[in-house]
Amino acid sequence: MKEVIGKKVSLIILLAIIFQMLIPIIPELNIKVFAAEKTSKETEEISRNYEVKEESWDVSENGDGSVIAKWTLNNRTLTISGTGKMKNWNGNEKDDWHYTQYTNVIEKVIIENGVTSIGESTFDGCSSLKSIEIPDSITSIGWSAFSGCSSLESINIPEGVTSIEDSVFFGCDSLESINIPEGVTNIGSSAFYECNSLGSITIPDSIISIGESAFSECSNLESISVSSNNKKYISENGVLFNK
Repeated sequence: MKEVIGKKVSLIILLAIIFQMLIPIIPELNIKVFAAEKTSKETEEISRNYEVKEESWDVSENGDGSVIAKWTLNNRTLTISGTGKMKNWNGNEKDDWHYTQYTNVIEKVIIENGVTSIGESTFDGCSSLKSIEIPDSITSIGWSAFSGCSSLESINIPEGVTSIEDSVFFGCDSLESINIPEGVTNIGSSAFYECNSLGSITIPDSIISIGESAFSECSNLESISVSSNNKKYISENGVLFNK
């Protein structure tokens, strides 16, 4: 009897020792299981987002199919082609890349020659957009067209564009350089608001109007240069003044 009791006590002691050894490991196992579940859910969500590999939308001003946007998964590129103006986005669109997974995954935009405008809020909130090709046929860029494109690093504005509208580059944190061509007469309010990577900017002869807060909250903007032939503005030591 004593031998049986002794064996039971020994077993209990052994189990207690094993349990003590497992206590530090259990939370770690739970964390790994949780992390694995989280990774699995994220992968599942990404797969679900990419179910549509190619899709196209009519983005023409009149809805007549003259300007088409096509999404390609393989290189995460949105290509816009056709002839004429794009439509303006008013915040109610639910049938194109706005308010869908595409807004967060578009990395490149190619606008082909023949398209003449970039509509209002066209790429608003495309946070992964890194580069865009704009043809010489573009003559107007609507307000907030690139607002919130926080990954956009550089952009060349075609010479045919005459106005940089309000909030066009609002919140473009990664924008390091921009070419404002001769011929642009207006820079709208908050046009470059919170472009924190912008180090310098040159104002050409043609600019006659710069809106309120156009360069506000640009934390790294060290100088604004103005062409010596500009009739409205001047810069001294990198500071912009109205003549």
